[in-house]
Amino acid sequence: MKQLPPRLIGFFDALSAISDGAYQEGGFSIKYPVSFDRNNLEVIWICGGVERSEGFFQPAGLKDIATFFDKTILAPSAPSAESRVKLAEEFLSIVRSEMAADQLEIWYHDGGITAFLYTCINPGPNEHWIELFWSVD
Repeated sequence: MKQLPPRLIGFFDALSAISDGAYQEGGFSIKYPVSFDRNNLEVIWICGGVERSEGFFQPAGLKDIATFFDKTILAPSAPSAESRVKLAEEFLSIVRSEMAADQLEIWYHDGGITAFLYTCINPGPNEHWIELFWSVD
């Protein structure tokens, strides 16, 4: 089974510590490796046996990644996401250098009180994915 490199684990551990302190019932989580279906971009939640659509994943840019990290560390307002651009750039830099990523593909879904950020390392036959998830509760 593939493992994340120590530098990336340290980056995620720091975010988790901040997020877990801010969101007592929710916070930040990471799954690796995971799969992601580009052919099914709808986000479905099942609650009490009832399915409901929460929207769709969208290709993510730097601003989306910054917004995700902004939510993760308890600053969910859009204007403050500007301050997280450097954090998003650091994330991308670490992933590229530590995981030998020639190419990245990133998908984002913001559900208001939840958010997902999927990062594909080297899209193609040997691709692998990192799932980042944040929730208020």
